[in-house]
Amino acid sequence: IQDEFSKMITSKHPDLAIKLIFETGAYKYVFGDLRFGYSEVEYLSKSITKAFERLKNIEDAEQDNLEINLAIVYSFLSCANDRMKFLKYSNDIINKVSFYLDIFEEINFLQDGNAALRALQYKAKTFENLFNSWVVYMAVMNMQSSERVISDSKEMIEKGQDMFGYKLPIDGEDVMRVLNIGPSEKVKRYLNLVMGVAYLNPFISKSECEEILKCN
Repeated sequence: IQDEFSKMITSKHPDLAIKLIFETGAYKYVFGDLRFGYSEVEYLSKSITKAFERLKNIEDAEQDNLEINLAIVYSFLSCANDRMKFLKYSNDIINKVSFYLDIFEEINFLQDGNAALRALQYKAKTFENLFNSWVVYMAVMNMQSSERVISDSKEMIEKGQDMFGYKLPIDGEDVMRVLNIGPSEKVKRYLNLVMGVAYLNPFISKSECEEILKCN
């Protein structure tokens, strides 16, 4: 079932596949015992189908990426991990889909400003991860205002102001040395404090980081 479902949602017509899965009642075997009422089945059938229709119109989006397409499907369902385990997907696939859905949520509640976008970039780790998560968001939510996530990120990359794969100039050892403290939860809190400043200024130096520690 997992193999056939994967083939269906990475085919040229995943929208038709989803429609048929719900119309025939096969969703019970794909998603498990969901105890859907008729109205919920109808809602999911139409909503997921429309999401795949929108996917076709997103420029540069991969149409046959299994993890992206699974994220689109499971964004509409609760307990996504359990449902993927029901179909015996590998941990690697489940973790990737869950990661995309986490970034999806971050995009959904993203605040204005470069600092918030850099924080999102840092969490996404790579531009590819951010782009794929954004594709899921656009397919599901269809919010054109989110396009700045990609356009602004590209501009930041060109200027060297992005935070994909960013590494803070200081680490826990530096925090303990500067503040003369031992290993504790305080070290993590201080690192988070400095990281918050780095989101505003990605060019922050090690000496500037140490000055922030001394002042707090």
